[in-house]
Amino acid sequence: MRPLISVLIPVYQVERYLARCLDSVLAQTYPNLEICMVDDGSTDGSAQIGRRYGEQSAIPVSLTVAQHLGVSHARQRLLEQARGEYLFFLDSDDFLHPRTIETLYGLAVRHGADIVQCKMGHTGEDAMPPMDINNPDERVYPDREQVMVAFLSADSSLRVMLAGKLYRREMLQGIRFPV
Repeated sequence: MRPLISVLIPVYQVERYLARCLDSVLAQTYPNLEICMVDDGSTDGSAQIGRRYGEQSAIPVSLTVAQHLGVSHARQRLLEQARGEYLFFLDSDDFLHPRTIETLYGLAVRHGADIVQCKMGHTGEDAMPPMDINNPDERVYPDREQVMVAFLSADSSLRVMLAGKLYRREMLQGIRFPV
């Protein structure tokens, strides 16, 4: 069996987008997922949507409702709750191509990578831009120095953000997100 991948979703005031986000995770072709959500004190219907998916989903879906302390606090709680060998942060107003996690996991295994990043694109309300997921733009950084140079380079395709990347769990052990 393939390892468990935890999809970690901080939630705040996204009633309008959360169902689309969760539907895109449930449509993933990768077979061994869990969804963990922390609602950061939403006052709209976000928590109710998360609860409904937890009750109806065929895969494990958890929702923790917390007081509003910000996205860093929510992400910290998500890290503590996740059980997966790999972790994928997804913003609650984003959604995924159905093969995103399968493709990222395949790249991580093939390259022995600790972090694998995917492209992100701006979309309309209901449309996904065309993507050629069969031909990923692979760039491998074999050591820390090359990764840091790429991160600091103005023309790099590496994005300095948490979401949109598959992480081997060990890469985030001991990390604390400042609240």
